[in-house]
Amino acid sequence: MVETVHSTNGTGYILLEPNRSASWKVNMAIIGFLALACGIVSIYMWSLGAWLVAPFAGLEVVFLFTATHIFLHRNSYREVIHFNPTNVTIEKGRYYAEQNWQMLRHWTRVEVLHADQTHYLPVVRLTSHGRSVEVGKFLNEEDKDTLLSHLSHILSVIKR
Repeated sequence: MVETVHSTNGTGYILLEPNRSASWKVNMAIIGFLALACGIVSIYMWSLGAWLVAPFAGLEVVFLFTATHIFLHRNSYREVIHFNPTNVTIEKGRYYAEQNWQMLRHWTRVEVLHADQTHYLPVVRLTSHGRSVEVGKFLNEEDKDTLLSHLSHILSVIKR
């Protein structure tokens, strides 16, 4: 997902996030429904004498919750590219800026490295004074095109 906010005075930001099919609340509602269904089935099986079904149904729900939590934690990663008339700041992290780079805006260029094979996506990097930072590594092809169009309005683009 690419979200751009900019004003007429040359300031703004570009927010980059992985695509998510559902939010945390929706995923927890689905897991709750499945836990309820597993609970009903395990109670019924327990009443028939197959009590061994209940612990495995509980383990199934715990495993599903753990896998969903790990997946959503990995997808909470985001990158923010702040720009003002003099600087470009790139911040990367999950819940706060874990990594931070600052570049002069007039010297910052967008470098697009096209892949050798057709099924690989191009690499988008911001470069300035010998430093290079890859942005949008997790984006799909449409989102990378959107990112490039937004960055081309803000900075100069170099294609290789």
